[in-house]
Amino acid sequence: QSLSSEGCFLPMIVKLSRKLHYECLEDAEVRKAIALLLFCKRNTKNSTIMNFSFNKLHNMTGLHYVTLRKRMATLEGMSLIMRHGKDKRNLSFLRVHRSNDRNNITFPDEKLKSVKDYEDALLSITIVETQRHKEYVHKLINTIKHSHNYADVKKACRKVNGEYEGVREYVDNGISYRYLSKKMGVSLQKAFHVVRFAVEKKF
Repeated sequence: QSLSSEGCFLPMIVKLSRKLHYECLEDAEVRKAIALLLFCKRNTKNSTIMNFSFNKLHNMTGLHYVTLRKRMATLEGMSLIMRHGKDKRNLSFLRVHRSNDRNNITFPDEKLKSVKDYEDALLSITIVETQRHKEYVHKLINTIKHSHNYADVKKACRKVNGEYEGVREYVDNGISYRYLSKKMGVSLQKAFHVVRFAVEKKF
């Protein structure tokens, strides 16, 4: 944990629902808006900006006013911000994770210093999730081939047949930049950048 300028302890782990992360990959505008939200939640007390103004938001993020208005409009359309207090001058950023951790993705944010870092982190987590998915499939195949526990084998077969078209061999060909580019919905050049970012930030 670290202490913010306002004296509150802030978590070092971001939780985001898988559904929202999927939307971030599908829509760049959503990704940029969620990056702004995560940055602001990380750098405000109780995820709230008291006496909100776009000038305050600009000073906090360094983003242009037009950019901020566009991203805040996206968040408002997603019902992820709330105005409250006298004359509704305070603005809070709402929860973006589910109560069940299985429905969330997580990533560390202590090394993320800007809204742009959060944008790249939302893409970087795709690499982590892809690798975890590969390891999961590898584990299922190993269970089918080598486990002596009938119940475990049966369960693994059911998952493989239902989710992976009955594959019985696991071949690790790595993760290509072309695949990541398609998965993230970005250019190859951007995919290269995201991989470098993920390595630098130790995702």
